[in-house]
Amino acid sequence: MIQETVTKCLQKADFVALTTYAWTSRATQNYNTITVHFLDNWELKSFMLQTRVMYESHTAEHLSELLINAVNEWNLKRHDQMPSLTTDNAKNIINAEQLAGFQPHIGCITHTINLATQRGLKVPQLDRLLGRIRRVVTYFHKSNIAMAILNTKQTLLELPHLKLIMDVSTRWNSTFNMLECFLEQQPAIEATLLNKDLKKNFKDVYTMSGDDISTAKYRSLLSLQKSPTVSLIHPLKEMLLQQLRVIQNDDGNVVTAAKEAMIKDLEQRYSDHTMKLFLHESFCIDPRFKGMPYLDDAAKEEVYKSLAQKTEHVVKTIQMISKIKTEKMGDDEQPNLDPTPPLPSMSVSSTSALTCTKASDANPDDSATPCKNQNQHCTICLERFL
Repeated sequence: MIQETVTKCLQKADFVALTTYAWTSRATQNYNTITVHFLDNWELKSFMLQTRVMYESHTAEHLSELLINAVNEWNLKRHDQMPSLTTDNAKNIINAEQLAGFQPHIGCITHTINLATQRGLKVPQLDRLLGRIRRVVTYFHKSNIAMAILNTKQTLLELPHLKLIMDVSTRWNSTFNMLECFLEQQPAIEATLLNKDLKKNFKDVYTMSGDDISTAKYRSLLSLQKSPTVSLIHPLKEMLLQQLRVIQNDDGNVVTAAKEAMIKDLEQRYSDHTMKLFLHESFCIDPRFKGMPYLDDAAKEEVYKSLAQKTEHVVKTIQMISKIKTEKMGDDEQPNLDPTPPLPSMSVSSTSALTCTKASDANPDDSATPCKNQNQHCTICLERFL
């Protein structure tokens, strides 16, 4: 019943996109989940198509076969093309999508940022610092006596009764959460570790100041987005790089080294020209980013020209389909539809603003004036959205 409903919804979708993720259960069983996303009357809908056990090794060949089977089972090809696919940055899944022919393949932005963050946190001095904190947290997790004394100290110091958090390298922002909790509970931790009943069992006492965690304060920038879109990738990456390149007066050697490691990792992400153009196009047509920050004039002009060509191709395809339908119906049974008007010619002005030439003709002194023609296809004039 549910499968029939999902299948009917997918049949109406002109385009679909997939996300997939491999994970391990608490019973150490490997699974792979595939989710489909599409627009239904301009509303984004998502369905989890399958979560299946993977008994085979996670090679590119096995993953590719699994993905192709899902595409065929749910009839997800559109216009004889494989759908787009978003995954993490693991080498095996990247090779799998290349074998299967998914286009485009997009690396998950949160996973990408996490990889860059982990690279920064592995700077030797910072890695040793975090290692000491993890030993303190592990000690409290394993000692019932230490936890009981900690709870008492938390009450006396009027601190929240919280269990210390251990970070996980694959979990988004978990190192920041560990440090934030550690700093908040630091007075209670110090008081507990100075207790005479514990001093014999634990000698690696370590405390830290607020300045020491400045490199870990990377809050989840996507947490406010219920359904983050691909148009966020380019501005988010550039914003992070811009912030990391700023030299603060209180940046020590550790902070500087961590920033440099993260910059080096982020700069190589999404660097392929085809992928960059795709991200720039997505960024361009998102009305939230007027003016297209983080793009120079040359990049803007390239995006405008590419979008103009693609728009022209789409409209010509619609015209061709309309003509074929009209010819099939015959002269005696004309459809009650206005013929698709021709696409207005496009030009890229010296100010890199994409406009209809009709708009420029209407007001030659202002090349950025939106088209005044009432022709419905003049909505391709992207100046209305930028």
